[in-house]
Amino acid sequence: MFRTRDFLLLFVTIVFLLVAIGSTVLTRLSINNTDDSRVKFTEVIDREYEVELYVPEQIAREEKLSEMRRKVAESREVVIASADINNINDDVFEETGSDGSKSETLGVVQCDDYKSFTGSWPQTGVLNEVVEGGRIFFVDGIEEVFIPAETATGTPTIFEKVTKDVILQLPVASVSKVTQHCLKTDVIGVAKDGSLIRNHEVGLYSVFGSEVLIGYALDGLPIYGVSSDSRGICGEVLNVAGYRYVITAESETIINCFISQPVAI
Repeated sequence: MFRTRDFLLLFVTIVFLLVAIGSTVLTRLSINNTDDSRVKFTEVIDREYEVELYVPEQIAREEKLSEMRRKVAESREVVIASADINNINDDVFEETGSDGSKSETLGVVQCDDYKSFTGSWPQTGVLNEVVEGGRIFFVDGIEEVFIPAETATGTPTIFEKVTKDVILQLPVASVSKVTQHCLKTDVIGVAKDGSLIRNHEVGLYSVFGSEVLIGYALDGLPIYGVSSDSRGICGEVLNVAGYRYVITAESETIINCFISQPVAI
């Protein structure tokens, strides 16, 4: 018969053997997995490869204009911009669709005497309002009013009167017929805050949406922010309220020309 001590010794020995065998098996499996994860190199056969580089075609602006003139001459659906535009520096074309609408295709229409505006304009304090069919831009002035005394021994009265010093007046009548007019200066309008709107500063106003009124062009039409609507050749669109100018995401200028007679500034 086994004694308790002999039984415990036998049991401990068996457990020790099982642990030793299990540890050995696990160690070998771990080594095999490690060997499999190592990078294995294979023989590389030298090959020759051909590389093609794409070089974008460089087309000068003069070549683009020549190509566009050729297409205009060949197509019956494209006509040269209206001859009503006088003293034009740039070539501008307009494309007429099947519905009779015209869309912008190229260029700013500048007059022969075009120049950057260097005249005086108040930096601040310019206000605007509609008075008797015109939109006036003005600054507040102060005028002293002298009222003489009623008697020789009386004291005259002097008081200050606020006046409106008008610096520009624009038309507000709606445009019924589009007639294209060239740009005489880089200033094409006045913003709501009274600052001048220069045609090339489109980036300053491209943050505004299509429903935001930026200001008024020198022909009296309102100028709104970025719109996805198809513009006319001058940058105008027509909606229920009438004509307005809008900016597009691709615009490099705010407008290309005026669709009504502008006011000199």
